[in-house]
Amino acid sequence: MRSVDDECGANIVFQFDSANIAARFAAKTGGPVVSETGRHLYTRWAPVLEQRGAHHPALDPFLMPANEACRKNYALDVCARSMDIASRSVLCAMAPTRTDAEVSALIATLRAAAEAAA
Repeated sequence: MRSVDDECGANIVFQFDSANIAARFAAKTGGPVVSETGRHLYTRWAPVLEQRGAHHPALDPFLMPANEACRKNYALDVCARSMDIASRSVLCAMAPTRTDAEVSALIATLRAAAEAAA
């Protein structure tokens, strides 16, 4: 964070040693496993996988001569390490409107979930 006093995170991300542990933790907390959110992963981005980057060909990076040497093959397995990390990571949503009691309850839930998942 650039400013601890003025910034807040939307999520805390918990990363585990295995996808199984992450799934158990997610089940106990209600937070999604990152790889299962359907968002923010290239494996769900049809424009990238289908190599269509704009509504007009002149703006499409896949058709631009300057990008001709760039890798254009975005198979589902090209970022295996990233997908592994996503499968072992769980999101916990933050809310600046939580009361102290709600934060304490969330911490208790997270601790219990971590113990149960391990």
